[in-house]
Amino acid sequence: MREFADHILARAQETKHPVTNLSLQKIMYFVLRNSSQILTRDEQEEIYSEPFLVWRYGPVVESEYNRFNIFGSSEIVGEYQANQRYEKLNPLIDKFLDVAPFRMVSASHTHHFWKNNQEAIVYGRSDISYPLDEVLRDGTTN
Repeated sequence: MREFADHILARAQETKHPVTNLSLQKIMYFVLRNSSQILTRDEQEEIYSEPFLVWRYGPVVESEYNRFNIFGSSEIVGEYQANQRYEKLNPLIDKFLDVAPFRMVSASHTHHFWKNNQEAIVYGRSDISYPLDEVLRDGTTN
């Protein structure tokens, strides 16, 4: 997931889109969720090296959240490496770079897995992992 996050950040910088930790988490989730027409199942499994967890503001990859937590709600800055393996996802990444973060949060809260596990959230977090099939559930933003 680290290389995937880095690729999204590199793409955001290339297209001059500011990205916060919250927006990065949601872009990672929705790009992967909508990737079935672009990636093989093996490629999706390769990206999904660490699961999303059910948190207050939707799915979060904890290691990436912790990595960028220092930025708070500010734009993530630094140099990030694009990855040629993920270039075919750029149109999806671009699409979600244009979506307001809290719109993605609200959309993620409509997904069955989050709704069915939201009771486990304590102090904004839970340790409930999304299985890849739940991330990919139906390939829509709902």
